Amino acid sequence: MIHQNPETHDIYTGEIVDPTPARCRLGSLLPKRSARALMEDAAWAAGNNHCRAMVAKSAMEEAGALAFAAQRISCMAPQAAGICQELLQAYGERAMDTVRRW
Repeated sequence: MIHQNPETHDIYTGEIVDPTPARCRLGSLLPKRSARALMEDAAWAAGNNHCRAMVAKSAMEEAGALAFAAQRISCMAPQAAGICQELLQAYGERAMDTVRRW
């Protein structure tokens, strides 16, 4: 093809090439079954990670609430401070085991 620049009157020959590269999707690179399985695995991993984060967040919030309650009870009844600490430690250990199992 021959093209002429209207401003400089230069003549160019050749083909017009699209400057934007073609978009490539994962599905076009892999067989359909492999791409589908890969996407399902990624979705499962993301969901599992979200659940793990929610369990950890819940455990931290509950441990914080228990620590606050233990502190208040210890202030009101100093003889209960040891029991409160033991309860808080037992909850924390159990919560950590639950998070680790996820």
